[in-house]
Amino acid sequence: MNGTRLTAILCAALLLATILFGCRNNDTDSADSGYVFLPEIIPFPKVPGGRNHIENIVIAEDNVFFTAANLAGSTQLSRDKIFSMSIDGSDLTELSEYSTKQPPHGATA
Repeated sequence: MNGTRLTAILCAALLLATILFGCRNNDTDSADSGYVFLPEIIPFPKVPGGRNHIENIVIAEDNVFFTAANLAGSTQLSRDKIFSMSIDGSDLTELSEYSTKQPPHGATA
């Protein structure tokens, strides 16, 4: 019992020392680096054709590519279409040369 108590006290002291030394001020100003991160939320544009399910989002250079389909619950009602847009949310275009396999039974293109 005495050894367990000593081990617990040593572990607590080690954790306290880690917190105290890890959170000290390093006297470096992060604003001196010249970079400032400004988060910006860009709303996703409305996808044509009533497509309400967007997935497979890929960002390449200044473009965003994604697939969209029309889902009702877990049932896919239309084929996936692939779209491209600028990173700022403008210039939404369907890439019509893209085609997928046949949709599930009962689905329409």
